[in-house]
Amino acid sequence: MDAVTRILFIYAKLHPKEGYCQGMNEIVALLYFCFTNQNTEYERRVSESDAYFCFEKVMTIVGYGNFSSNEMLAARVQVFNDCIKKIDPKLHESLRNGKVDIKLFAMRWFMVYMLQEFDINNSLLIWDGLLAS
Repeated sequence: MDAVTRILFIYAKLHPKEGYCQGMNEIVALLYFCFTNQNTEYERRVSESDAYFCFEKVMTIVGYGNFSSNEMLAARVQVFNDCIKKIDPKLHESLRNGKVDIKLFAMRWFMVYMLQEFDINNSLLIWDGLLAS
């Protein structure tokens, strides 16, 4: 875990406006896991630096700074709600009828991209799809 701490520390130092946000550690851990499970000794040796640069790229895409804006969060939740409504109308109707506020689980999903919901193998499959799209 020292590598994960170093990656987060360096990221926070190089990106002081963003700093550290809750959930970043889960993203770094998954990336570091991927890089340390490579085939060659060289790939394993450079896994920490590779994980850092990959994490930095993911943060650029995710834009953790956007989570401090209530308008941005509301917009993301609305897009998520619209996707559920389009993809699975029955689920959307069930959530609406049960008065389930999508924000209750959507925020957690947005922050760590479902890493807390699934085991590592399924998380890797989900991330593969997310990053590929």
